[in-house]
Amino acid sequence: MEQIIIKIEHPVGLHARPATLFVDTIKKFKSSVRLRKNDREVNAKSILSVLSLGVKQSDEITIVADGDDATQVLSELKVLINGNFGEETVHDKPKTTPKPIATRDAFGKAILALGEQDERVVVLSGDLADSTRVLKFSERFPDRFFEMGISEQDLIGTSAGLALRGKIPFVATYAVFGVSRAFDQIRMSVCYTNANVKLAFTHAGLSVGEDGGSAMTLEDLALMCSLPHMTVVVPADAGETEAAVRAAATWEGPVYLRLGRSGVPVLDPPDENWVFGKARLYRKGSDITIAACGIMVSVALEAAEICEKQGISLEVINFHTLKPFDGAALVESARRTGRVITAEEHNIFGGLGSIAARVLGEQYPTPMRFIAVRDSFGESGKPEELMEKYGLTANDIVKAAGDLMKK
Repeated sequence: MEQIIIKIEHPVGLHARPATLFVDTIKKFKSSVRLRKNDREVNAKSILSVLSLGVKQSDEITIVADGDDATQVLSELKVLINGNFGEETVHDKPKTTPKPIATRDAFGKAILALGEQDERVVVLSGDLADSTRVLKFSERFPDRFFEMGISEQDLIGTSAGLALRGKIPFVATYAVFGVSRAFDQIRMSVCYTNANVKLAFTHAGLSVGEDGGSAMTLEDLALMCSLPHMTVVVPADAGETEAAVRAAATWEGPVYLRLGRSGVPVLDPPDENWVFGKARLYRKGSDITIAACGIMVSVALEAAEICEKQGISLEVINFHTLKPFDGAALVESARRTGRVITAEEHNIFGGLGSIAARVLGEQYPTPMRFIAVRDSFGESGKPEELMEKYGLTANDIVKAAGDLMKK
């Protein structure tokens, strides 16, 4: 008879996937194995018995094996547990700050700093310099600022011309105007020529709030992702916005930065190593993967806290770049959890959910649920009220998670 004493460090303890892997490993061997926590001991080859112990993160357990292959089974269990049940190291858990910051505000700060560093950077505005936070840039660099007025087609055409002459133009306007009114120019003048234009479009999504449904673009990600050469980015917070602006300036080719009006929780400081197309794991989990972007990343983290109290472990990944998409990260996570929920402040058609479903459909078919606007326009209202009405809250994710766990 042999035994080991070991501490469980997995966030969900011996529950869900870790418990299954634990029992499955033991069943490969002939030895009888007992699991002990405090003064209770159970048959470790029974999943129900293992779960009944309620082993949590940081709990110390004793594993006792008796048989010819006792040494081998204990050795494999030690590797399994010390390896955190095969899961990689998580991105540092984000720490929120009390004061939310709008991503448009972070853009204004970042573009001003970028203007100081690179004289090739120019800014074009569609009569919205204050609202899109490029007013300070215009005051600091008047010779590198172009006010095009209410003429979005000219705005895009001129930016393409500047890019083809070696400048790095950032175009600042509302998403609903820039995407909808100037889509043809974006397609032909920017993407067709692969011009080095950066589209920093603000006031996207439902969180525009009181501006109303006509000012809410809920189809922009679908349109931008459909264009060859276009890189599509939805920053989750102020820090990520600053990192994305810097990355856009050095990225050759068209970039669409989707920015918001309302303040969002700050999850991280600006990351010098941030890159396009590399998803960020914010929270480990074993039951369901939450693939989120933009404002929905903080909502997903809130939902994960609620679900943890209900015994459901959510893995939260920030897919800030929709194109190029980090399909490998999604598939890897789906293999661990076996279930996926996407969360986006966008129409259910053509955005993150559609991209994730295509990737998983081709590589690893997985049960899914989709948190998104259900094919409708928005309306005027407070952002938090609209998020609730259109099903984009933490409680909506929790409900979807509960439903998916039944599958």
